[in-house]
Amino acid sequence: MKIECHACGESISKNVKLCPVCTSSQNKIIFFANSLNGLGSLAISALSLIVAFIALYFSQVAAPASPKIEVQVDRFDDTGFSFFISNLGTLPTVVRDLDLKLSLVQGDGMHRVTAGFSIVPTQLQPGESRLIELEYSSFVPRYTLWKASDDYDEPFTLHFLYGAAGLGLNLHCQVDVYFASRNYPSNIEESSGSVNGTCSSAMKWYAENIGPLRADEITK
Repeated sequence: MKIECHACGESISKNVKLCPVCTSSQNKIIFFANSLNGLGSLAISALSLIVAFIALYFSQVAAPASPKIEVQVDRFDDTGFSFFISNLGTLPTVVRDLDLKLSLVQGDGMHRVTAGFSIVPTQLQPGESRLIELEYSSFVPRYTLWKASDDYDEPFTLHFLYGAAGLGLNLHCQVDVYFASRNYPSNIEESSGSVNGTCSSAMKWYAENIGPLRADEITK
């Protein structure tokens, strides 16, 4: 007695287990299981191909243009401080403001200082760098803040400041710049790396002119 092969339709003997033409199993359960397995492999291959095409597409799409600012402190001394700003991005930007942030660990507490400065707007093209120099006497901060920890009563002293600066462990300085450009109206970038110890002159200027050692407080 002859039957048709499940796979190729050829006329074969009813008692054979494998089709002599296409070698497909004539057991219906095994035949359908193999068919489903083949479809699953095909689906996985198709999905892998789609993922590969998507990855290739996005690898060819350029990232949207944007500025990327890097700040590196150059120096602190008795008259002022300076830093380099670089635009490593792909869009021009303008820097107008900056914050000088100082912190001094004293005993179990800490003095935190911030002075905000406004500068002449400085435009940076992609790949351009500028050196910004500030003299303490030439700039009036747009805002200032001196905040000491509340958990101790140790007064701030220049003697302790110089000792901490000598050790280079207790004093930390940072410059943050604010930049703006198309689609990026207000962004902030902090100085790269910390500057320890060498910024004692900035803390001294702040303490004597704005902070707890101001002349009007010393005479009280």
